[in-house]
Amino acid sequence: MWLTADAAPGQQVRRLALGISHFLAPVTLATLLLLWAMGAGGGIFREVLAILIGLFAVSMINLRWKVLVHLSVGTYAALQAANGMGGCMPLLLAGVAVLSWARIRSGQHTASQVCGGVLVGGAIHDAGNLLGTVLG
Repeated sequence: MWLTADAAPGQQVRRLALGISHFLAPVTLATLLLLWAMGAGGGIFREVLAILIGLFAVSMINLRWKVLVHLSVGTYAALQAANGMGGCMPLLLAGVAVLSWARIRSGQHTASQVCGGVLVGGAIHDAGNLLGTVLG
């Protein structure tokens, strides 16, 4: 079993993250297949594929080192929103910065966990844009 009481607390978290990714990855792949079968547009297909890549990346990183998933998702969502609203980019990035500061200031996470989450979110956003050019 991927979550056991005899594991150290850090190991429990890693096993839980791996277990969740083992559940969500097949669900996301099934969603991609369903979207393809329904003839969904390239935009939604690209978004779901980018989410799958993000889930995989965060799960693999969190096996060895913790990155903040909240900020990975938040950064990705802010950058995706800013794609359609170019003038709002500074405001959206300020929101990510305030959220980052709040997580560190509250003592919930370290600066490296927060920065790692933001970097992963930005990288997944860029990967999603690259998929957009490849998939059309």
